[in-house]
Amino acid sequence: MTGDLDTYRQQLVFALRVNDVPAARIGEAVAEVESHVADTGEDPVTAFGQPAEYARRLGESLGATGRPLSGSVNFIVAVTSFAACAVAGTSLLDGEPVPAAVAVAVLAALGFWLWRRRAVDRIVDPRTGATLALPLPRWALVVLAVSVAGLLVTSALLR
Repeated sequence: MTGDLDTYRQQLVFALRVNDVPAARIGEAVAEVESHVADTGEDPVTAFGQPAEYARRLGESLGATGRPLSGSVNFIVAVTSFAACAVAGTSLLDGEPVPAAVAVAVLAALGFWLWRRRAVDRIVDPRTGATLALPLPRWALVVLAVSVAGLLVTSALLR
């Protein structure tokens, strides 16, 4: 990995989220890395190690996780979203409005829940109080596009 701070920051935030580190501590960890790199000019990998390893060490040092059962909740939300998309797609292709409407309502409810959850999961820079905004990786958009296309093709084939 190169010493690119933006790349390191993105990978660190992702790894800390995977390790269920609380959002407040994530903000502190990112601020520590940014301050150290700004003060010393040292490569973040040299100073802190690989982002995944550093996140694992931080998670272990905290003991308890930030959100109990968050992995299970995320899995349930993902499966429910996928199922609702499949039901909506097949129902629309079959001309059945009621199941499609129910599936769209489930997706809307999940979207609203995720929107409300973002305030709880907000990562704040302790130095400035600003919300840490990370750009959406391009691969996430590709995965979304391929998933939607796959659902539509699957729905058409099941018809």
